[in-house]
Amino acid sequence: MTWREAIAKAAGYPPLRLMQGFYKPRYAFKLQFDSPFFGTVEQDVYIKQLLRSVAGKLPIEWDYYSQDVLTSLLSHSDCDGILECDICSDLAGRLDELLPKLEQEDDWILPATIQFIGGLREAYLAGEDVVFS
Repeated sequence: MTWREAIAKAAGYPPLRLMQGFYKPRYAFKLQFDSPFFGTVEQDVYIKQLLRSVAGKLPIEWDYYSQDVLTSLLSHSDCDGILECDICSDLAGRLDELLPKLEQEDDWILPATIQFIGGLREAYLAGEDVVFS
């Protein structure tokens, strides 16, 4: 989840915890307090402003981003399901675009993304799906 949150941030998405499939009302409730919940105090200020703008509209639906192949990864379960072979090449390309923005994240985020991109390309060339288990 931490990795996907970094990917979402680099792509300019709202925090995944506010998105359909991840949102729980307690996330919005915890933002009423001063301690950082989504990261830094600055990030929480941004999130509080975002929450005010979408009040009553949570969770945020993925449909708004449906044209972006990245949603197939961001909305995916961590532990089951597949990414179909036919999107692997496009998803790898989309993640490639985000690499410069991921350099400022934790030390492991960039290498993990590069490794995942390689796996997506291998799956595409082999005609295989990426399986989560």
